[in-house]
Amino acid sequence: KVTNNETQFTYNGTRPSGWTQATDLWLHGYWSYDWADSYVRVSSIDTSNSIFNIDTSTPPCYPFLTHARYYALNLIEELDAPSEYFIDRKEGILYLYPPNDKI
Repeated sequence: KVTNNETQFTYNGTRPSGWTQATDLWLHGYWSYDWADSYVRVSSIDTSNSIFNIDTSTPPCYPFLTHARYYALNLIEELDAPSEYFIDRKEGILYLYPPNDKI
């Protein structure tokens, strides 16, 4: 369900409840069309109502539609596979899960 087609949308599942402390969470998605993708920054997560609140300075190229395909990125909480990374812009640190456990 889309709450507001440019600044909010609801998500399914409980995984985002572990991301509420994330300070630089982004979503990459195909919000309206399968040929038009864009990145949006999440300003907050309302876990009670399962809503992503989107930073108004990073709106999607096209409005959010129900069942849009997307994934989250820049989450230290989700580093669990080789070649994944997290950028801590505030501290100037790159956290990297090395490819094949090698640097």
